[in-house]
Amino acid sequence: MNEQLEQWFATREEKKKQRALDEKKDVLRAAGLYSREYGKESEEYPLYDAGTFGYYKENFVEVTDEEYERIKRIVEEEKSATSDKNRPGISMILKVISMVVLVCGIIVALGALNISFEAFLTALLSPIPSATVLWALSVVIDLLYDIKNK
Repeated sequence: MNEQLEQWFATREEKKKQRALDEKKDVLRAAGLYSREYGKESEEYPLYDAGTFGYYKENFVEVTDEEYERIKRIVEEEKSATSDKNRPGISMILKVISMVVLVCGIIVALGALNISFEAFLTALLSPIPSATVLWALSVVIDLLYDIKNK
């Protein structure tokens, strides 16, 4: 096989292993299964803790593949369970207000039907932009919340 091709495969495999190791560290960190060892600033202690003004490294608990999969499943379940409970209330309030604006617009439009058809159409269509903006704002808040919690 070509030497350049072998080198390319080797670097890709190394990157794949590094991504898997980083993911494993993230899961163990989220589960709290690590300890901090403090020391002086060096390559061995690359992380800085502003609370203690010290450099540290993380020592993760050694786990088997089965234990890791179990921990990962539990962490994901806990994350999904808490993320829905802590959703911003303002998002729901904006959705309710937008629906109230639409319903009030329909009620006013039905009342304007006695005046003329043009008044009916104006009253029916005028709350739609306001309600749409409120609804879109609530969706943006939800999306920002989801991005923050990823």
